[in-house]
Amino acid sequence: MLRHFQQPSTQMLVEIKAAGKTDAEIGAELSISGSRFFPAFASSPEEVISHLATGDFEKAAGMNGNWLLHATVCGTEFPSGVGSLSVLPLEELTENQKEKLYIDNTRGAELWHLRVEKLPPTWEYTAIIKPSDSGMILLSAFPGPAGMPVPAKSMNNDLYEHCRAFWENHVFLVQDKND
Repeated sequence: MLRHFQQPSTQMLVEIKAAGKTDAEIGAELSISGSRFFPAFASSPEEVISHLATGDFEKAAGMNGNWLLHATVCGTEFPSGVGSLSVLPLEELTENQKEKLYIDNTRGAELWHLRVEKLPPTWEYTAIIKPSDSGMILLSAFPGPAGMPVPAKSMNNDLYEHCRAFWENHVFLVQDKND
């Protein structure tokens, strides 16, 4: 989940290091392209949870029994958005953007990518929660609407096919490094 914070809190980094991660591993995680919460919205999972505590979200069941919590925040409270968006449906691209699509490997899967000058802001965010006997476990949180995991051969066939179908119609936005 670290990769989804533009500026992780000091406490979050301390906890990750205490769990055995090295500075190099943390740096590698933070260098992965993707959506990021802006610091004004959240710098830790606890801050995401505090936003969810308002109860202003929609809840849906995921394919694997997890809950998907989706929320949209008010633009007056967060005028710059809650974070950056790194996944878009192909249908939202202009013809010029579609001509610039390329295939690249992301976590073992060949997916559509598009280089952009700047990732667009979003006022939506999603949290993935796993219910357990001892309560709820926050598995992930990220800016933007819910998507599907990158398809992996280790998934059961039904989940793999749903993920593959999703990614055939979506694109990863990759921000140019010169910004």
